[in-house]
Amino acid sequence: MSIAPNTPQLAPLLAGSPCWVERAVDDLKGAIEFYTGLFGWHYADDAGYTVAMVDGVPVAGLPQGEPEPWRLYLVTPHARATAEKAFHLGGSVLRNPEDAADHTQSTVIADPSGAVVGFRHVPPDWRFGTGGHGAYAWPS
Repeated sequence: MSIAPNTPQLAPLLAGSPCWVERAVDDLKGAIEFYTGLFGWHYADDAGYTVAMVDGVPVAGLPQGEPEPWRLYLVTPHARATAEKAFHLGGSVLRNPEDAADHTQSTVIADPSGAVVGFRHVPPDWRFGTGGHGAYAWPS
């Protein structure tokens, strides 16, 4: 049973809309304890990648690695083209476009002022919950 008063809704997969959030952590056990207490998250393991869930809906990722702030990913029809365009506009490509086991392709860029955002090409059956307790909120 979830503490959530409302279950997150699946985000629409429109170009430019949020499709994922994640925070790299070096203490996965500590992060799980913290976010479970804060949001009531449950977790699933996806080939070594920890996926936070609310009422069975994926809402965030907690990959193990060098700690980083929360990162938002926006839908793009083509991650490589997005990275190239950002570079030509004076931005920096912090992570080259790469294919992942979950059939996505993502890249991370910084704008000329240093603000960081990710872009991800996702399959049509991609699931990302937004708008409920413990999930990313994006005004419509």
